[in-house]
Amino acid sequence: MTTPLKVLFEQVCRPVATGETAGSWYRRWRLVAVDGTVFDLPDTEANADFFGRPGSGRGQQRSAYPQVRVATLVECGTHAVFAAATGPLSVHEQHLVPGLLARLGPGMLMVTPPPHG
Repeated sequence: MTTPLKVLFEQVCRPVATGETAGSWYRRWRLVAVDGTVFDLPDTEANADFFGRPGSGRGQQRSAYPQVRVATLVECGTHAVFAAATGPLSVHEQHLVPGLLARLGPGMLMVTPPPHG
């Protein structure tokens, strides 16, 4: 993210639930969770070199577009995204999560799914 966009995101994007917002609270704690996804990027050499491309079973054995991996902190109930970290496709989202933890505030409870077994 470019610096002005990053600063704007950090100033504007925040939890928005009120005390009455269903699914946003457990007792006195605001519920938040980590969510991960990937986004297609413009098909440029620079993006492909830095972010990478997923494999494909067809043609050139690679997808049409480079992709960026994104991990976010999301408020449960409202789905408001209030923190994001990005990286190359080769980086697992679990490695992006530590960069999000500074955005956790007092009274927040981060819920996580059980580990894959």
